[in-house]
Amino acid sequence: MKKNLIFLIMLSSFSLILNAEISLYDCLDAALQKSYDIKIGKKEIQKTKYQQQNSMAAFLPSIEVSKKVSKATNDYENTNNSLTASTSLDLFDKRFINFKTAKIDLKQAKLDYKNQKDETIVSVVNNYLTINLLKEKSRYYKNLISDYQKQKIFINELIKAGAKTLFDLYSIEIEIKNNEIELEKTENEIEKTIEQLNFLTGLSLKITDDFGDIDINTIKLSQNKSFEKSYEIISSKLSLIRSKISRYDAFTNLLPTVYLQGSKYFSKEYDDYNWGVGNDLDNSWQISLNLQFDFGNFLSDYNNFRISKINLSQQKLRLEKTISRQKINLNSQKRAVILSQKQIVHDEEKIHFASQKFELAKTQYQSGLLDFFKLKDSANQLISAKITLINDKKSYILNVINYQKTIGEKILNKY
Repeated sequence: MKKNLIFLIMLSSFSLILNAEISLYDCLDAALQKSYDIKIGKKEIQKTKYQQQNSMAAFLPSIEVSKKVSKATNDYENTNNSLTASTSLDLFDKRFINFKTAKIDLKQAKLDYKNQKDETIVSVVNNYLTINLLKEKSRYYKNLISDYQKQKIFINELIKAGAKTLFDLYSIEIEIKNNEIELEKTENEIEKTIEQLNFLTGLSLKITDDFGDIDINTIKLSQNKSFEKSYEIISSKLSLIRSKISRYDAFTNLLPTVYLQGSKYFSKEYDDYNWGVGNDLDNSWQISLNLQFDFGNFLSDYNNFRISKINLSQQKLRLEKTISRQKINLNSQKRAVILSQKQIVHDEEKIHFASQKFELAKTQYQSGLLDFFKLKDSANQLISAKITLINDKKSYILNVINYQKTIGEKILNKY
């Protein structure tokens, strides 16, 4: 008895696991860990970190050391031992410019990574909501087919009584086939969308899995109206800084090359026959200030400097354009959210009346007071109203997410 009880508990637990609801947050968490684009973005950040470290390492002094040992055999055995150390410092080299550029590249890589995360979240949410929409359509088509099958039974009875004709029966048969075709198309779309969701999340979801509904009341529109943290504006600002660095780089190309060069030389000679006694042959150091100027490329360098100034001016205009566009986008997105909210209220009221109308139409049709086409119209109105509601809920959620993305807030207040 005890073994049977344990077996039943295990069986029920296994059944619960099989029928567990797949939530949107389960899919989002999986996508942020397993998405190919997310993994590529992480690698890009690591790569730019190494590039920044290389630019920092370039500031370390470059010292060249060479050692030479020579031995001569003649009347005496002599060994000459010399050591040379030298270094140079370019006063207008590119190390500072490369370091600043590497910092900007790292910031851009991190920004691109965050944007890719946001885009992945939007794609997952869109596919998840699409599956919910398609599953509701599938459910409605199945219910409608079932209703038509019931009506078919009544039609056959009414034909026997002479109240209906074969025309009504064939009309029912046609509608059953039409809805069966739509059902097959919908289930095919479900499979395609699930495959896309599996690609994004790395999961192995199936058409039989239960995709939970999303309570739109938990997703609120933020009152924040600032868009300074949006990807487009931050990226445009980084491009502006990069243009400033490029202008400075072009300016340094107009300057002469000025560099310090220093070296230390030490040489000693040993007499192997005289117990290794040595004589210092040379012990000296030197330092020099060098200046070079390339007159041949001056005109080209000057034109490049003027081009860099134009590029900087263009980037300032692009930033202003981006700010203006983001302001318009933010207002547009907010209006879209408010419109979706209003549409959901109207949709729910419409479904209420469409459901009553369809139930009334079925009763009147069975009583012979309503023709088939009126019944068909009421059924189509009901399914259309239900699908519109789900679609408007989907639009509302996506509009809120895009609004959060624009103002740089956490998507769904979590990601």
